[in-house]
Amino acid sequence: MPTGVTNGSDRHQSWGNTLARPELSGCVIGAIVRQRQVVMLRDVEGPTSSETCSALGISSGNQRILLHRGRSSLRGILEAKMDNRL
Repeated sequence: MPTGVTNGSDRHQSWGNTLARPELSGCVIGAIVRQRQVVMLRDVEGPTSSETCSALGISSGNQRILLHRGRSSLRGILEAKMDNRL
């Protein structure tokens, strides 16, 4: 893994320590539907990439794109929420 890049489980672990699951779900509501589905499956429910692709009927490339965009969107929402708490 390239320097400075964390894997999804590290990021999920960090969010899990900061926010309750209902609050995380509330943040994800603002994301695009397909991105939300992929993020919730991969980072909250925990199936593999191939299981997620099968469940949603999408290609692995599309799943990676949706996951990246969804996480980026969610990261921005969470950062704004955390800034408002300080």
